[in-house]
Parts: sequence; C-alpha cells; structure tokens
Amino acid sequence: MLKSLQVGKLESLKVEGENVEIILPVFVHPSAKVSNATIGPNVSIGADCEISESQIEDSIVEAGTRIHDSVLTHSLIGKQANVEGCGEGEAPSSLNIGDNSVVRKQ
Repeated sequence: MLKSLQVGKLESLKVEGENVEIILPVFVHPSAKVSNATIGPNVSIGADCEISESQIEDSIVEAGTRIHDSVLTHSLIGKQANVEGCGEGEAPSSLNIGDNSVVRKQ
C-alpha cells in the first residue's frame, strides 16, 4: 500500500508488504526493495538496496545497502553497508558510514 505518493513513477518502486509510505521528494532506484517503511522526504536510495521495518528521512543510501529495523535522519550510508536496529522512535540515528560497514544495535 502506498500513501503520499503525489508524483513520480509507481513502477520505479518495488513495494513488498504493507505500510510503505513515500514522502516526496525521494529517489528510489528501480531495483531497490522497500517493505514496511517510511521513506522521505529528501531521500535517495541506490540500486539493489533492501529497506525494511525502517524510517529514513533527509538521507542518502548507496547501492547494495541493507537497512532493517532502523530510524535514520541526516545520514550518508556507503555502498554494501548493513544497518540494523539503529535509532528508536523520537531519537533517530544520524549516521555517516563508509562502504562495506556494519552497524548493529548491541
């Protein structure tokens, strides 16, 4: 289910599951997979990314990155990175991590 998609091409976003909200402006590469997430505003998601159970705003996510169960804002996530369990509710994480990095909540 998509909500708040005002302009853009629906076919450029693979939506799996429910509760996907897109708040423009955003760019989501056609090969990215997004499920159970809120994306935007001001977000760019690169090729082959997988975003699930997360909220992302004001951020750039490079190609091949996996983000799960995270709340991110003002972040730059490098290629092939894995982010899991970062940020909660009212206290989102702001990350600046390089390629092939792994960040997990302990």
